[in-house]
Amino acid sequence: YVPLLYYTRYLYRIIIPMSLELDRPYLIIPRFIEQPTWGGSYIVSYKQIQDEELRARKIGQSYELYGGSILSTSSSSADSQFQSDLVEYNKNGRLSSDSSYIKLQDLVDQNSSQILGSSFPHTKMPLLIKFTQALGNSFQIHVKKSQKQSRWKPKPESWYYLEDGIITYGIKKGADMLEFKRVCLAIEEKMIALSASLKIGALSYGRTKEKAASFIKSVNPWQFVNTHRIKKHSIVDLSPGAIQHSWEEDPVSYPFGNVLYEVQLDVTDDESTIRAFDKGKMQPDGTIRKIHVEDYFTYINTDPEHNDLSLAMRKREGQSLLHTSHYSLDVATIQKEVVVENPPSFIHIFVIEGELRVETPARTLSVEKGHSCFIPRAVKTFALSPTQEKTSILKTYIG
Repeated sequence: YVPLLYYTRYLYRIIIPMSLELDRPYLIIPRFIEQPTWGGSYIVSYKQIQDEELRARKIGQSYELYGGSILSTSSSSADSQFQSDLVEYNKNGRLSSDSSYIKLQDLVDQNSSQILGSSFPHTKMPLLIKFTQALGNSFQIHVKKSQKQSRWKPKPESWYYLEDGIITYGIKKGADMLEFKRVCLAIEEKMIALSASLKIGALSYGRTKEKAASFIKSVNPWQFVNTHRIKKHSIVDLSPGAIQHSWEEDPVSYPFGNVLYEVQLDVTDDESTIRAFDKGKMQPDGTIRKIHVEDYFTYINTDPEHNDLSLAMRKREGQSLLHTSHYSLDVATIQKEVVVENPPSFIHIFVIEGELRVETPARTLSVEKGHSCFIPRAVKTFALSPTQEKTSILKTYIG
């Protein structure tokens, strides 16, 4: 009898995963992405996670919302069940059968218009929202929507800075593009050779990194691009595409690297990110990332008027930080209870500071600093109130 009872519960969970309530908010269990060559400890500390193993890992990104998001049925991000599930999911890549969660896609499959919104024909979450710490990243571009070709998909994206940072953006006026391409090809050739030497044991990892850094310094690819310092609370909109961009490193001025909140379409890097130079990054086993120098120089926009950072900087207008045809991003400080009418789409809320109470007729959530919640379109009206003196949020939606 007992084994049959457990089997029945297990089977029920497969066929009907947790009760799929469409008209309530959900906490999101974030997915941490390790980046051994450019991640850090900022994200885990910001979320006040105590697990020592996770605190020791180099986390480059936390996926706050995407097509594969896992939703918790806990009522507070401080609940022991939520904290336990977050740790287990990010240490082991799975959750136990006793955990209280559902998949976002299961909600969407049940009724996409009630979850995502009826004004656009999506059958999966179209956005990817990331909390990022980047100690430098590659020279890269994304193609423009108007650039017709079959290999690369556009990936509109925008950055909101949570700390001061440093980036490259655009090609320098008068840059010799043929020489820039020659430099990128020479670095790619050198990195492939160094990777091969490390893999066969001809060079140590330390010596390999030294040789890579020395060669890159000698050819200096940064001479062709514009470097800019970005202030906290700035927003950089890369959604038009085809412009060179990268995160840069300055450990003295910016010890955390670039700490930002990214909103973009949920398109994988393999489909969308064209890299010309990866800063000499290599893993201890000799692995290096794929570089696409030819495509980078085929699709990059070299028009000086479009390589000016001021064109990508967006100014806050009231609560609105950004509005594109793909997504909108607002920022707000919640000082007292406010009633919110849902736009034609879902809403995603990330708590920058303090603690937020999200109240709907069906359920009330408590969301702490560094955590997120998802509010389906079926929730027409809800109330937000601070449970600490100062509570600030980022709100993402479509429309």
